[in-house]
Amino acid sequence: MLKKIIVTLSVLICFSVIQAQNVAILISLKGEGSLKKGNSKEEILAVSRTLQDGDLLKLSNGKAVIMYFNGQEVELIAGESYTVKSESGNAFTGALYAMTEIGSGALLSQSGSMHSIRGLKHVYPSKSKYKIGESASFIVSQKFSEDSLSIEFADSKTLKKMWVFPLKDSVFSLDSVSFEIGKTYHWTVKGLTSNMPELGTVVIDENQPIIAEPQNKLDYLNAITLCYRELYVFKALEYCNEAKQKFPEITIFNVIYANMLE
Repeated sequence: MLKKIIVTLSVLICFSVIQAQNVAILISLKGEGSLKKGNSKEEILAVSRTLQDGDLLKLSNGKAVIMYFNGQEVELIAGESYTVKSESGNAFTGALYAMTEIGSGALLSQSGSMHSIRGLKHVYPSKSKYKIGESASFIVSQKFSEDSLSIEFADSKTLKKMWVFPLKDSVFSLDSVSFEIGKTYHWTVKGLTSNMPELGTVVIDENQPIIAEPQNKLDYLNAITLCYRELYVFKALEYCNEAKQKFPEITIFNVIYANMLE
């Protein structure tokens, strides 16, 4: 079962084929509006919706922000209509497109399918690469008694139990675990109220992508996507948290973070 989950996760995070007609994304919406694509019926506007050349957006109240894949932003106000222009977004990046492509299983669109795969899961991430020394933590979404929950790590080859730690908070830092470079460890969390242990894997890998310190929203979107694609989910979560704090007005980072924890 675990193998099936891991294989499915690997498929889900693969980059989709870039299609040039997607040139922008709705990154913020505080209000209500509609989207009309060609001759199709109008649909309700929603954050993280990818946009194509000629799409017509109408904002009935509040305000919204569109970001083209070259970083250009357009703000809409109540009562305004806006037509998406392909020439404004020609310089988009493959990483950003892959993250926002609807139906690809990428960060913004995975939550529905991932929930059915993971089931009632409460410990995240299930599988991630980890570079020793980086800041990384498991997130436990379920409330529990301090005395009941523990996390165990075992060598994936020998299955020998290496460490057992009590979980006394909703976050467990990997700083206290003496991992060895090049090894893979299975982890098990016991004591959940569901009485079913949760399983996962940590791969100790020093080949983490070298990413320049993000400076703007587009930098963070690309950094999150690159780390997630390479299975450095801990690092992707860290970048996402930083972006949420630096750009609280950009709701897309909240969407990404929530979807990674679905």
